[in-house]
Amino acid sequence: MTELHPVRCRASALFALCCLALAACSGDSKPAAIAAPADTLAPLDTASSGSDTATAKDVAAPPLDVASGQDASSLVDVASSNDAAVAPVDAGQVQDTAVIEDAGATVDTTGAKDAGSVADTAAAPLDAGAAQDVAAGPADTKAAVDAGPAPVAKEDWVALFGGNGSEQVKAVVADSKGNVYVAGIYTEALTIGTKKIQAAEPGKKTPDSFVASFDSAGAFRWAHGFGAAKADTAYEIAIDGLDNVYVAGSHHSDLLIGGVQLKNGGSTDIYVVAYDSSGQQLWAKGWGGQYGQSPRDLSVNAAGDIFITGGFNGAITADGITAKSSSAFGGLSEIFVLAIDGKTHKAMWVQIFTGAGHDVGTALVGDNIRNTVIAVSFQNDLVINKAKGTVFNSGGLNFDAGLVRLDDKGNVLWAKMYGGSGSEEIVGLDMDAAGNIYATGVFSGTASFGGPNLVGVGGFDTVLAGYNGKGGHLWSVAYTGAATNQPLDLEVAGDGIYIAGRFKGALKLGGTTLNSHPGKFDILVARFATANGKPVWARSVGSASDDQGSGVGVGNDGVFVGGHVKGAVKFAGATKALAGVGLDGAVFRFQQ
Repeated sequence: MTELHPVRCRASALFALCCLALAACSGDSKPAAIAAPADTLAPLDTASSGSDTATAKDVAAPPLDVASGQDASSLVDVASSNDAAVAPVDAGQVQDTAVIEDAGATVDTTGAKDAGSVADTAAAPLDAGAAQDVAAGPADTKAAVDAGPAPVAKEDWVALFGGNGSEQVKAVVADSKGNVYVAGIYTEALTIGTKKIQAAEPGKKTPDSFVASFDSAGAFRWAHGFGAAKADTAYEIAIDGLDNVYVAGSHHSDLLIGGVQLKNGGSTDIYVVAYDSSGQQLWAKGWGGQYGQSPRDLSVNAAGDIFITGGFNGAITADGITAKSSSAFGGLSEIFVLAIDGKTHKAMWVQIFTGAGHDVGTALVGDNIRNTVIAVSFQNDLVINKAKGTVFNSGGLNFDAGLVRLDDKGNVLWAKMYGGSGSEEIVGLDMDAAGNIYATGVFSGTASFGGPNLVGVGGFDTVLAGYNGKGGHLWSVAYTGAATNQPLDLEVAGDGIYIAGRFKGALKLGGTTLNSHPGKFDILVARFATANGKPVWARSVGSASDDQGSGVGVGNDGVFVGGHVKGAVKFAGATKALAGVGLDGAVFRFQQ
């Protein structure tokens, strides 16, 4: 791959599908934590000691406001909120109640479920490993590229790094020279290449953040670590048109990043730190509020403008802009989108969407004219635009998904809702050069993502979909297996869609059948055609224990997958032993 796509997007965390009563919360009281049932989207061996933050990239843990920093998804049925999505506010202005007045905002629920729709259209379950291709035709700017079998990507090199605790790569991006950058967490002293990074609180096993870089041949380039009391979690990484590197995460106390002190507002706050390609820190800044705010995805355009989405409680404040949810603190997560000017590093606007259940922004992508497309996950109702009557409704405690496009001022341009008989979530978004939008995620049962119903057969199955710039459905494809398979990140480069994730059991992608280690999750990486979502190639790698691919990046002719492994792995003709104890951070490179 010789082209570097200017827009970078990283997948957000998947939702936990467990229901329990929410403990009564006020101030800094501690909510009940979620208990994950078998074979749902539960985290793999999180590095947290249990009182900090969910650290695996497969739990959408809305940021609840607790002193310990514990994030938990609690699916509860509560009274409907009277708070509408507030209008995006210009920098320096505090505006909490005005609604968006964009006359052109539209909502499309054609592909969303309604009463009886599943029963009317449900098809017989597919055999394990079958793919359902319901493409409505190729994207209008692309020609089909799967004229015949494509060669399988070649295993090139792997870097494992660890220490006395657990390490996880949570996000990956590659630059125009083929260098790779990874961000993640560690819990005790960590060695990456020649760099040893100390934990902020040795012996306490609380997550700290790291960022590191390797060249295209796998040689270590540089690394930095930072942390403080309680949990500090790097979630996402992106680059701009100059190969500057941006990391977004959350912190639960005052945090020092490369000499810049970030104050904590009371619970979980957002941080962004920027480096040049050689690892020199350019700036660091934080945003937050009295209660919890946590990013789930980050996108940076070529000019360095930054877009962040995730979940928050109560209110979110950024450079004089304040947006408030329906209550000061009710234990439920609401959705925010934050836009930051690439030159001034100040917030341009904040948009929020609120509802009656747990709601979180799970993925987004920003373009070079500062438009953004955001994926939302929600329960019950979600107000997109109260003035225009634009309200999503999942019909209950199951999570439904949606896409919302915002203009350069944060106003809603269009909105699409997707749903089915179970739960659905979009975890990765990106655009191609023509402005077409590509999404990946998971669903259970029967679901539509704008086209005909897709039928799942495992615990959770994979969906891949293409849309035009106005949200029109181009195609959607399901890939199913006997057990759970989960994409966790997506990137578009040229005519390829690349995903990384994890799977258990047998998974058939085109002419390739992947088999995990018996009863365990292995790492998945695959390329699909932008024209129709059909597989071009697919590979897996893993140890005899549970492993996960959390991020994917494409640079030059290399495809990079970052995640974590729990045992020795065979890759590129050799066995690589763990570098530390517990989980090791991992970066794999495949040659196309």
